[in-house]
Amino acid sequence: MHKFDPKNIDILISEERKRELDPFRYLNEKGLRKEMVFADIGCGPGFLVFPASEIVGRDGKVYALDTQQEMLNELKKGIPQRMLLS
Repeated sequence: MHKFDPKNIDILISEERKRELDPFRYLNEKGLRKEMVFADIGCGPGFLVFPASEIVGRDGKVYALDTQQEMLNELKKGIPQRMLLS
């Protein structure tokens, strides 16, 4: 199984990557809408997680899963504590 080197985590959330693949536009083009459920498998630090949560809104759900604890730790830095399930 491929594992991303956590030392390069900034690449995953860089402005350059956002310019190359606008996560909001991408998710909207794929059909993500309010009140939907979205699962990001291999979420890394949350490149799609945070835009997805804005799109689905309070009545939707976003699940973020990754096999690397370092990625989940980085993801959790951007999530308000009250929203964390685990």
